[in-house]
Amino acid sequence: MVNWVERREKLSAENFAKVEKILGVRLPQDYIDWFQQYNAIENRNAHILIDDEPYHFDEFYDLDEIPEEVEAWFEDDEELKETNLLVPFGFDSALNPYCFYYGQKKNILLSSGFHLMKQYQSFLMERN
Repeated sequence: MVNWVERREKLSAENFAKVEKILGVRLPQDYIDWFQQYNAIENRNAHILIDDEPYHFDEFYDLDEIPEEVEAWFEDDEELKETNLLVPFGFDSALNPYCFYYGQKKNILLSSGFHLMKQYQSFLMERN
């Protein structure tokens, strides 16, 4: 069982709106609702299911870290950022990110960072 640590004070909608404005996308409402209330996993030994596969989840990124991570990943390729944006929201104990993926139509898909990054690397190799 995963025990989530509740925030002492709920994050405001303005905090999320600021990040969304920087990134140019809307974050999923269920993520916003959850992250406003919780900020950590109590025992740091949590697993989440993605496509019925368990993946270790260690920690959320702070909201102000998300745009910084995105900029670091897409530093040299604004065009790719516009068409295949990855937005990290958490990571596992090996620092593999969990991301929201916004494709060309800005639809959101959720995947483990490890598998998503492998797919993304394949995409980059095909592109070059």
